[in-house]
Amino acid sequence: MSGPRISVIIPTFNRATLVPRAVDSVLAQDWRPLELVLVDDGSTDDTPEVIAGLAGKVIAAGGEAVCLRQSNAGDAAARNAGLHAATGEWIAFADDDDTWRAGRLTDQMVALSQTGAAACCGLLAVGESTKPASAGRLLDGRCGSAFLRGEQSAAITSLLVHTDSVQAVGDFDPTLRVGSDMEWIARLAHAAEFCNLPRIVAEYNQTPVALSRYSGLAELLERDQYDLRTVDLIRERCQSRSGFDPDAWAVFAARTYDRCVKHLLYAGELVRAEQLLQAGFGKGADAALLRSTRRKLRKARLLALVGRRLQHPKFRNVADVHG
Repeated sequence: MSGPRISVIIPTFNRATLVPRAVDSVLAQDWRPLELVLVDDGSTDDTPEVIAGLAGKVIAAGGEAVCLRQSNAGDAAARNAGLHAATGEWIAFADDDDTWRAGRLTDQMVALSQTGAAACCGLLAVGESTKPASAGRLLDGRCGSAFLRGEQSAAITSLLVHTDSVQAVGDFDPTLRVGSDMEWIARLAHAAEFCNLPRIVAEYNQTPVALSRYSGLAELLERDQYDLRTVDLIRERCQSRSGFDPDAWAVFAARTYDRCVKHLLYAGELVRAEQLLQAGFGKGADAALLRSTRRKLRKARLLALVGRRLQHPKFRNVADVHG
């Protein structure tokens, strides 16, 4: 099927064996014209050579190839480089460890045409489950409040977005080495009208590295610093948007602070946990939700009196998160 050009941004780093499968799944789409923007984020393996070979494959399949290489700067910077080079009227994102389901672009373009929306999303398969958990929780309409309340969401690799909305939202934040896609989608949910396909449009291919990425509390505590910063960034960047809901943001903030405080409790860091909880109250996070966090802190203090600590339901064997 043909229509306006769609640009697909594919960042990659040291995934020479995986990125060809991702590219093949994009080229298998029946939509043309199709531009693939391949961004090598400073790989140290054979990825540059693989990308050079894939460019010819893209052209042979009737697509257009743009190949970029940059010093390693993370997913956000790589996606930004791709966005700046893209020439399509519509923008989609593919990760190097994802594969797309057949016909998704055509189906999304049909949905966008029928609804007049500026962005379309679908389900991402992750093993036996999906993100979000059901089609009824996909982003729909002007959905900033629903996104912040955790009622609706979407994976970055399921999106198809008009370039006008992309430009209105701006770049991904390269200072967020973790979670930049979520922060960007939060801005998009406040700026664009969404529609969705109630089916799986992409599949995440779990690798051993991905499965062990957060294998202990130390990794979670590191990620928490980015999550807490994201709370502030979303309010800063979305509060001037029409439809911004301060109460929804307060719920989002409370859930983030609750999660991060509990991670500190699991690590036995009771003083830091108390300080972070008070910071959450001070930021204006939903006080009712944080009261349950305070009860968890009290329980942790009681356990500490007998030399015990709260146990993370997954990382029960972690004794020293700093080791």
